Amino acid sequence: CIDAAIRGDDLTPDSIARALQPMVSILPDWPRVAVNDAQVADIRLGRGITRRSGDTFSGRVRVCDGNDLLVALAQTDGARVQPFCVF
Repeated sequence: CIDAAIRGDDLTPDSIARALQPMVSILPDWPRVAVNDAQVADIRLGRGITRRSGDTFSGRVRVCDGNDLLVALAQTDGARVQPFCVF
């Protein structure tokens, strides 16, 4: 967010560390899909996974691991989640 930006004159190692935002905070309007460790391994290899039957959203999603760390950005197609950008 531009409101949290640091002026170039104010850049220091401490100010940068305080201002860093977690990757999961990007694209806050995209639904979040939580995945287990086995699914993380598949996603990191670019493989699609089958999402839980309770998920009702479609389109693009953020894929997060059990620690709420962003693993990938993905496209849903029915029950499938296919990563297109893996971190």
